Order: sequence, then structure tokens, then C-alpha cells
Amino acid sequence: MASFLSYGVEKDFLNTLKNLARVQIEGVAGPRNGKQCRSSGNFIPLLNMGIPTNVVMALMLGALLIHGVRPGPF
Repeated sequence: MASFLSYGVEKDFLNTLKNLARVQIEGVAGPRNGKQCRSSGNFIPLLNMGIPTNVVMALMLGALLIHGVRPGPF
């Protein structure tokens, strides 16, 4: 969802919509950054409270626990 939202915002701000994803780097860089911000934001509840937000974060929690990192307020 974040990629599509970023793409829509880029389309609104760019003056020329012709060849948005092929020629102008903004058509590719904006949606990619939106996707990366979404995935890095999932680490906040994982590291602060120890609550995984999805399956990937649950696997990351398991990996952190194996390596001795205790996520949470303590």
C-alpha cells in the first residue's frame, strides 16, 4: 500500500506524467522509499515492546532472542 500511495503522490507533484516510471527517477525512487519506510517502521513495536507486527517480524524476534537480544522495555 505504501508503494502505491507514494506513486500516487509522485504523479500529483510531477508536471509531466509522460514516461513517469521509465525516464524520471522520481517515478521509481518515491515508491521504493515508501516501501522501505513501511518495513523499517515495523521494527518500532518489535524493539520497544517485543510485539511482532507480522510474520517476518516474528521470525526476526526469534533471531534476536537466539542471539541474546531481549526486546522490550527491560
